[in-house]
Amino acid sequence: MKFSVSLVGFVVLAGVGFAQVFPPDFPQQEPSIGDNPQSSTALTDGTPQATTAVVARESAGFALPTDPAKLEAEFPELAAAGEPAAPAKNDTGVDVGYGSFKIAGVKGDSWTARVPYSRRLDDRATLEIGVPLTLTTIKQAVGGDAQIYGMGVNVGYSYGVVTKLDSKNYRWRLTPNASLTFRNSSDLNMGSAVLGAGLSSSFAWQIAPRWVFNIGNSLTATYATSTGGHPDPTRKNQFAVVNGAQLARLMGRWSLNAFVMDTRFVRDVLVDGYQTYAVGLGYKVTQYRSFRVLGVVENGAGYRSWNITAANTWRF
Repeated sequence: MKFSVSLVGFVVLAGVGFAQVFPPDFPQQEPSIGDNPQSSTALTDGTPQATTAVVARESAGFALPTDPAKLEAEFPELAAAGEPAAPAKNDTGVDVGYGSFKIAGVKGDSWTARVPYSRRLDDRATLEIGVPLTLTTIKQAVGGDAQIYGMGVNVGYSYGVVTKLDSKNYRWRLTPNASLTFRNSSDLNMGSAVLGAGLSSSFAWQIAPRWVFNIGNSLTATYATSTGGHPDPTRKNQFAVVNGAQLARLMGRWSLNAFVMDTRFVRDVLVDGYQTYAVGLGYKVTQYRSFRVLGVVENGAGYRSWNITAANTWRF
């Protein structure tokens, strides 16, 4: 398969890989190749649950927003009569999710929480901040379940290159973003800090009354280092490319949102590419408060996962 006050900051989502937890008969390769799950490379790179993948998802969130209300704010004519888009300048809320995954025979669960905040700076620019927290459990690792804790911060500056102000039925937004990600597991003797920088593009247009189609693209670069005296990652650099398409249906208080995206890593890793499929349903309780649920399934070579996220948003 894109987060106020004048704070220009960094994205946080940390990835600890799955070194030392894969079956012993899994094919071994040189650590320099970067796809050996038992090398320190897997600390931050190598799987869709590692840091580089999490940072790539965060950057892709600017290109394929999971909250249709953001599209409604840019296409106010999508709102039902008597339900215009809220003229609020600030958005915040809480996202909470749970999921399960399997990578090369290794199973795990993930719990996530995210606090997003955005502030509209002017008619074209918006400051976007996301603070994600993660807890991942690797089952039957090193003699028992292993816990991985993560936290971070992600900041993006979203700018409308083409907006409805230009009397178009489409809009184009570019979002440069930066991130800092931490993740640690004493059970696996792993810990890393990852700096990320990305650029996301979102090109959306109104294809019919109450329908918006969006094409999203993002490129993310990461640099990793170890923390807490843990082994240093064999590979410090990675690049991820995400391309996707999204369809949103705005129906007054209700909204439907679906998207697909493809994630590819430039440097070889254990799972060098995977696809994301998502469907979401949203409900606007008031003009300034909304709820939504998003279901996500991901597939790749030797990789499967699912996740359910519930979120609410306040505008003021």
